[in-house]
Order: sequence, then structure tokens, then C-alpha cells
Amino acid sequence: MTIKEKLAFGYGDLGLSISWTIVGFYFLFYLTDIAQVNAAWAGFAILIGKIWDAFSDPLFGTFSDKTTSRYGRRRPFILGAAIPYGITFIILWTVPNWSPWLKILYSTIAFLFHTTASTAYAVPYNSLTPELAETYDERTSLNAYRMFFSILGGLIAGAVPAFVIQAFADQRFGYSVMGTIFGIIVISSPLVVFLIIKEKAAQTETGGGFDRSALKDIAKNKPFLLAVSMYFFTWTGINVVSATIIYFATYVMEREAEIGFLIGILFVSSIVFLPLWVWISGKLEKKRAYQLGMIELVLCLLFIAFFGDKLNNFWLYFAVVVTGFGVSAAHVLPFSILPDAVEYDRLISGKRREGMYYGLTTFFQKLGTSLMLFVVGLTLNAVGYKPNVPQGPEVLLAIRLLFGGLPGLLFITGILLMMPYPIDRAFQKKMLEDGGSSE
Repeated sequence: MTIKEKLAFGYGDLGLSISWTIVGFYFLFYLTDIAQVNAAWAGFAILIGKIWDAFSDPLFGTFSDKTTSRYGRRRPFILGAAIPYGITFIILWTVPNWSPWLKILYSTIAFLFHTTASTAYAVPYNSLTPELAETYDERTSLNAYRMFFSILGGLIAGAVPAFVIQAFADQRFGYSVMGTIFGIIVISSPLVVFLIIKEKAAQTETGGGFDRSALKDIAKNKPFLLAVSMYFFTWTGINVVSATIIYFATYVMEREAEIGFLIGILFVSSIVFLPLWVWISGKLEKKRAYQLGMIELVLCLLFIAFFGDKLNNFWLYFAVVVTGFGVSAAHVLPFSILPDAVEYDRLISGKRREGMYYGLTTFFQKLGTSLMLFVVGLTLNAVGYKPNVPQGPEVLLAIRLLFGGLPGLLFITGILLMMPYPIDRAFQKKMLEDGGSSE
């Protein structure tokens, strides 16, 4: 791939990262503290949207696998989703000041529409990865470009919204303005991918559907089962951190005014460490690099969760920078591991079903995230959380555990799942040479 193509493909993740990061960081907090929706019901609204989001992923993946057009299999979906993706993002942040039940209904429906548009773009976009980059190291390189834009989007989405919102005396109006600004930006990513990335001739070949034979092939694809499980636990953990970080900074650390700055430091650090992870994965192999990065991330999160409020500014900022090292690994390495496992299916079945596989990947990840965010809402409600007031010791302990302990357990599970993962550089090369006979 040319540098231009890698940049264009990477830019495609900017809109995804912005929308997912803002929703992950701010949406639950927006519903509970701004729209004044009960925490348990706010978690329920997100749960419904995420469950539909999860189940729609394999559907859109299979649709794109079986699509034939002069634009290819993936690009028609990417173009068609562009404007709906941005518009539905805007309506998330305009919950009317209606009765409690109507606010819950509005939030649920708005989130359902947004997740549908997100899936229509994200799954075909993700499915391009193993098709565009065919070798083990080229995939790490391509995903480094992608993760540069992903983390850049996370930096923008994590830091800038707080400044936009705080610029208005009426925070409800501030959230609406923020949603409009970023909704417009979100539209640009799929448009750039559609205009610059061209699918190869092989990409016009349709794959098989999601049927009994496909299930049998998935069951035989042990590398994928391990990789998708690792991805599930990694990104469920990342999304739990994202959903609880504002509660942690606001109520445990009492640094609400610094939220944007702290998130900015985290993502700048993550971007800086990206080239280092490409180098480390080349030396240690991808799975070892992943395990190293996630161990570091677990230790950092636990330290900040239980000691962060006792640190002065210098040591807190230093701890956040070091945490960015692990966050960077969580972004680039799972995405570079998955294409190798997906490719293994083509070599054992002879079919091109990247869309189905990536749809299943995001299905499991989103299903796990939806359940965990529901647990977060239920937990906050159960321990007596009340918005916009000082919290009691039980609530503060729950927030610490939700921010550090729960994600730590999820990351450790991902580390263990990678221990028997078989694909390394030599394994992938042999797969290509012998047509998939490596076991």
C-alpha cells in the first residue's frame, strides 16, 4: 500500500474513534447528570442499543461479504452510512426535557439509530484490513497508521468536548453544541475512505453466508477463537474505563475542571508510544507485545484508582503519561492480531468472509461492553449514587473498583487467552506457502 492509501485508511478511523470515545466517555454521564435520567435506566438504555448494535454486526458483515457492485463489496456501505452516522450522533445529545419515561424512550431510540449507522460503516471498514494488507508486518504497519488516527480521535474526543461544554453556562446547551460540531466531523471519515481506497479485484469475489458450514469453520479456526476472545475482554475493559473516568475524576479526585486536560495527556502519550509498539511487536511477536502492554496497563490503572487522589500534579500527570504506554498497546496490537486469525479461515475454507468475521468480532465486544455498562449503571444506583453532590465512602469505593478493578480483571483474562495463541511471523508465512495446512 502507498503512504496515501495508508493515511486515507487510517483517517477512516478518526470518525469512529471520535464518536465511540465521546459516547464512551460522556454519554452515561450526560444521561445521569445532565438529562437527569436514573442511573439504572440510563444503563438500560445503553444496554438495549448496544445489544442491537452487537447483533447487527454479523448481519452487516454478511451483507457486505455477499454484495457485488462496481464499487466493490465494502465501499457502498461506507458511502451510504456517512451522513446518517453524523446526524444520529447529533441527536444523542439533544434529549428533550420531557417526563422521565419519555426521556428514557428518546435516549433508547436515538442510541439505536446511531448504533445502526455506526455498524453499517464500521464493519465493512474493518473488513478491508486483511484485504488491503496481506503480510504479517504490513498489517502491523497499516494498523499503526489507523491507530494514529484512532488515538488522535480519542485525544480530540476525550479533551475537546469538555472545553466546548464548559464554554456555556447551560451545560445542556453545551452538550448539544458539542454534538453538532463533532457530528459534522464524523461524516468526513467514511467519505475519505470511499473516495481514496479502491478495492482490489479479489475483493469483488463474494463470500459465503453465515450458515451451518460457516459455524463449523469458525469452530475449527482456533486462532480466531482465541483472538476474538482477547479482543472481547480488552475492549470491554477499555470501554468500562472510558465510561467511568469522568465519575472518577469528578467525585474521587475532585478534578472535574481538569478532565479534558488529563484525557488529553493520556492520548498524546498513547500517540507518542505507537511507533515503539510497532518496534516491540517486531522484536517480541504481536502476542508477547500485547501481554507486556496489558500487564503495564493493569498496574497503572490500579495505582491511579487507589492512589491517584493522593498525588500532586506532577506525579499524577506522570502516572497518566505512563498509563498511555499501555493504552497505546491496547489500541494497535489487538487490531493487528485479528487479521491474521481472520485470514486463517480463508486458507482452511477457501472463502472470503472477512465481513462475517469482523461482524462477529464486534458482536462479542459490543455485547460484553453493553452488559458491563449496564452493570456500571446498576452498581452506581445500588450504592446510592446521586448526581452533582459529594459522594459517600461506599460510592467512592465503587467508583474506584469500576475504574480500576473491573477493567484489570478483564485485561488479565485477555493476557491469559493469548498464551496458547499460535500465529507468529513464521506461522503466518507458512500458512501462505502451504495453503493453510499449518496446525
